[in-house]
Amino acid sequence: QLQEDLDSFIRDTDFPQGTFHLKHLKFTIGQPRQYIINRLGLRSRSKNITNHKHSMVTTIINAFPERKFILVGDSGEKDPMIYANIAEHFPNQVEKVYIRRVEGDHREHDHWDGVFRGLEREKWTVFEHSDAVVDDVKAFFES
Repeated sequence: QLQEDLDSFIRDTDFPQGTFHLKHLKFTIGQPRQYIINRLGLRSRSKNITNHKHSMVTTIINAFPERKFILVGDSGEKDPMIYANIAEHFPNQVEKVYIRRVEGDHREHDHWDGVFRGLEREKWTVFEHSDAVVDDVKAFFES
């Protein structure tokens, strides 16, 4: 369902060639309420979801051993911890981790230094607005 829109986006923005790995949404007619509750975070998420995301990303990285990856997430849940762990285990493939600071997240640099302990400072960035990282991201695709 997204193929046509993704093709248009890539064509219209000169987005670098690559593959898209999207999450499969499983939505059954009998459970739309539960799906919405889960997606909005109205019910606590289990450790299995964190393990699932870690597993899915590492599966993709393992499937493409010659590729370089940029991991992009937000500070709202477990993305920073998951991506820090993955970047540490795949230092030759993960070029950079970008974490968008969600509204209301006031954690300081010391917190993020702890989350990304073990990674070189150049390997990760926490940002609030995409304008802060646009030139950095473009540099990856130009090299």
